[in-house]
Amino acid sequence: MASGVQAFKADLAKWADVVNQDIADVLRYVALDLFNRITQKNPVDTGYSRSQWRLSEGSPDTTVDEPPARTKDRAGTFDIPVADLAALANVTPQSIIYVTNSVNYIQYLEEGSSQKAPNGMIRISIAEVASNIDADIARAA
Repeated sequence: MASGVQAFKADLAKWADVVNQDIADVLRYVALDLFNRITQKNPVDTGYSRSQWRLSEGSPDTTVDEPPARTKDRAGTFDIPVADLAALANVTPQSIIYVTNSVNYIQYLEEGSSQKAPNGMIRISIAEVASNIDADIARAA
């Protein structure tokens, strides 16, 4: 009988590991989805504010890089920095993931100061992700 109990405990431990991994995968997926939605909605003039979005786990990343040289390519896509992706590698079900931008005028952009994004980008992206959460969970699992 003891071996049956031990086997049951082992099965429960395996199940818990799978569930915890699934939750971590969902957290990663949702964070990346939110990050991508926000950066794509971020209005672009020079590309500076779009380039300053950060993903971090555990604490907010308030890093701000120097502005890039002005360029005429304002419609390009934005790749997630490798360091940000690496930060998500250790996500656990208890993790808090931050999507941040510390450019001093990001709040004004969110409040609609740009005609390119008069309704902002953050709150719209959060609402979109929240409305799609069930589908995101299914995709990540």
